[in-house]
Amino acid sequence: MSFGIFFGKQMFSARLWYVPMLAVSMGLMLLRLAIIAKMLPVSEFAAFSAGLLVSSSFCMLGCFGLQSLLQRDLPILIMRRRERAGEVLVMQCVLMAVAAAFFGIILVSASNGSLVGLTSVGLSISLFHGLSQQLFTVATIDSRSRNQPVLFARQNLERAIPLVIASPAIILLGGGSMTILIVEASITLLLFTRLLVDKFRWTPSAISSALRVGWRRMPNVNWRSAITLLAVSSLSFVVLNLDRWIAAQWLSANNFGQYAFAWTLISMAQSIQLIINASVYPTLSQKYALLGKKLCFSLALKLSIVTLISGIVISVIFYPVIEILISSIFKKYSAVLIIIPIFLAVAIFRISDFWSSFLIITGNEIKVLKTLLLTAISILLCWLLFLNFEKNNFSLIAIAILALSITFVNYIALAFWAWKQSR
Repeated sequence: MSFGIFFGKQMFSARLWYVPMLAVSMGLMLLRLAIIAKMLPVSEFAAFSAGLLVSSSFCMLGCFGLQSLLQRDLPILIMRRRERAGEVLVMQCVLMAVAAAFFGIILVSASNGSLVGLTSVGLSISLFHGLSQQLFTVATIDSRSRNQPVLFARQNLERAIPLVIASPAIILLGGGSMTILIVEASITLLLFTRLLVDKFRWTPSAISSALRVGWRRMPNVNWRSAITLLAVSSLSFVVLNLDRWIAAQWLSANNFGQYAFAWTLISMAQSIQLIINASVYPTLSQKYALLGKKLCFSLALKLSIVTLISGIVISVIFYPVIEILISSIFKKYSAVLIIIPIFLAVAIFRISDFWSSFLIITGNEIKVLKTLLLTAISILLCWLLFLNFEKNNFSLIAIAILALSITFVNYIALAFWAWKQSR
């Protein structure tokens, strides 16, 4: 008995290593943004940020909903020893991601569009970057679904280290924002390939077999659930990034660069949420499958309250530090000081949102979808009315207030529906 307790404690201690490891990898990714912001001119950093916005917007597709389906179902498939079904679903995600990128690049090239100085070539490069991120995310769902957060953290660290080294090296060699995106995408694709080979135990025949089966069974996918999850993830992305798209469309390149730099705080918050959720989401899914929605909601509630209070305390402590850093090191971004408190509030609410995870796990995707849609439309309309629909009033602080309003109302609405569903 004592040996079993000791062994259990050792396993628990080992799992806790994922927190510092994943925190370091996320910190390195944010450090890379800070280095790029410091080394590039504001207008060039704006172009790089626009590329990242397009890249993350592509990831919004989530393999046409199959990524959300994989994230929800793979922990249960593994628990039920249906490994082959999980492998086929992974390859179906890969096929859909590649198809989406292919058609996206064709569409962008044909339309000859632009965004914050990005030409159709720049937009195509950004989509390629998004594809690499999408595939890497799909590959790492396996480790999360197996409740192996240490492995997941190591995978992210192995990606963060070369990226944080490559970006400043490219700038020193005379490269610009698009070169950085190309190199980052290439590194990420190499890592994805290695993870995929590891998953299929170094047997190319297993990969090709899973691809064939995945393609053949594509009509048998639960597309209704996948499309619903796609709608939820897409709308979630739109709601969470609506302010950035408005800033990219209506602010000058210099002001968008300022706004994108301040948005690093929200990126940091979402990274922290990912660190927590890497272990929490599979746990919530399994707890719901084994013990029911009441205990699943109880865990989501506790996590939300703890992270909300912790976020408030940490923000109060570090706000003066952030001010000093911007004023002394990033002087060319000093205009963002006025919106830092607003972004800290947005960050706190986004870190502590576990309501949507609970609702999706319990099969309430439609309720999440309706909530996101209603809150986004109503808040955006009120905001536009307040500004008299005049784009000249779209300032840094006005757009930041829009972000806070949508985040807060969405947080309260989802918390209410999660509580009601648990009863």
